[in-house]
Amino acid sequence: MTKIYEIRNRIALYRLRKKTARTKTKRKTVAFADAKKIGIIYSANKGEDLHMINDFMIKMKAQGKKVYICSYKGHAKEEEIANKRAHETFLIRKNLSFWFEPRGKDIKEFKRQSFDILINLDLKEMICLGYISGQSNAKFRIGKYSEKLSDCHDFMINFEKEKGLRFFIEQVTHYLNIIKVENGKV
Repeated sequence: MTKIYEIRNRIALYRLRKKTARTKTKRKTVAFADAKKIGIIYSANKGEDLHMINDFMIKMKAQGKKVYICSYKGHAKEEEIANKRAHETFLIRKNLSFWFEPRGKDIKEFKRQSFDILINLDLKEMICLGYISGQSNAKFRIGKYSEKLSDCHDFMINFEKEKGLRFFIEQVTHYLNIIKVENGKV
């Protein structure tokens, strides 16, 4: 990483923390059984990862959940964007500010959604997805443990990145199924 890119990253993280701290959403732990509306954000370009995420989404929908997704595509093709599914939002590189902050009507709308649970499946600790998670109106935000993005999640799962996305999805599923909330207490 070049020195200029490192400085840009540090400033971007500072700006992200500041904006996340100003987000006024009331957070609370939500049990998966009680969740009706779930958001998933991810960055996946490999076909295998996309299949895993799609399977995860299908399993949630089979349990009666409304699932909305936001995916970072980097360089999405025009036909991909034109053929997106309902409840799907794309974040592409040209919609990022110099400080990696996502811009655009679709992204603003995704952040405004009142998700019961928002799951950040990003393993790369991307600042642009941190912005979405950090500024989301979601009640309960889940993500991979990351010291630099700790303000963006309410519940983080720590594991070695090498274990991969499949392991992360298994862990998210495991913890979502064991979290119980009764009378507002976990």
